[in-house]
Amino acid sequence: MRSVRRRWITGLIVALTAVSTLSAANSAGATSGSTAASGAAGIWSAYIGTGGNTAADVSDAAFPGYPVIPGNTSSTAAGYHPGQTWWLDLISADRPAAKGTLVTLGDSITDGYNAYGPPGQRWTDVLADRLNTLPAEARVAVANAGISGNTVSVQPNPYDPTGQCCGPPAPQRLDRDVFSVPGVRTVLLLEGTNDLGGGDNAPPAPAAQVIAAMRGIADRVHARHLRIVGATVLPMCNAAGSDKEKNRLAVNEWIRTGGVFDEVLDFDAVLRDPADPTVMIADLRNDCYHPNAAGDQLLGRYIPLPAVLG
Repeated sequence: MRSVRRRWITGLIVALTAVSTLSAANSAGATSGSTAASGAAGIWSAYIGTGGNTAADVSDAAFPGYPVIPGNTSSTAAGYHPGQTWWLDLISADRPAAKGTLVTLGDSITDGYNAYGPPGQRWTDVLADRLNTLPAEARVAVANAGISGNTVSVQPNPYDPTGQCCGPPAPQRLDRDVFSVPGVRTVLLLEGTNDLGGGDNAPPAPAAQVIAAMRGIADRVHARHLRIVGATVLPMCNAAGSDKEKNRLAVNEWIRTGGVFDEVLDFDAVLRDPADPTVMIADLRNDCYHPNAAGDQLLGRYIPLPAVLG
């Protein structure tokens, strides 16, 4: 079960994600002005405060010691939570001089899966470094909302029948992961690979399903008077002429020409192999679906800054 809460702490918004853990070997404690984690006998636990800015409070009154009883008790109730720790989900600095925030909504390609080796950065980090060279009043912050395995359409997750591994589908994440981010100005959507590829738990999605989902997301973003940038779906090693490849090409053609997005980033054109456009350039890919660090660097450098600045 995953839950997120956000707290104002000395000029920052800190979002914390609750997860249950069994041992310290696969967990890490997080601390803030309102939440602290500690370990005992190999079990990580959390103390959840009563709220407010308690950084200057010398007492422990804000962190009641009574245990939170499992069952109907809220996972965000104040008190001692045995076996629960909190992971940092979002930090938002109070920077009134900046123009706002760019939220990148995506799957593992946005999350940064296997962006190893030099330069060792996700494409979103490369983009953020470029934006940080601008004067403060001209730049936007980058909030990475990528979740590995995520789908752009509301459907069973292709990889996990329990629905726990990969986050809710993108339309169901909009309010929590995009619209709730302070200062959000522009959304960059890079999704569709998992829908189009399918898996043991869901068949490959047709182009119409993916297009309808993207259109619905764009409509909701525009209804908030925000901008949305669409990125084309990267090559997936689909056989030329196969239904999967036809669907990917149809989605990309719609992204490029449909007029739904305020800007289009043709990631497919940047990384596809000219000799075989069904795959990424060998030196730029980690596997059939993911760029390597060099591929991420190229994507981050390719993005025209005016496209995300608005």
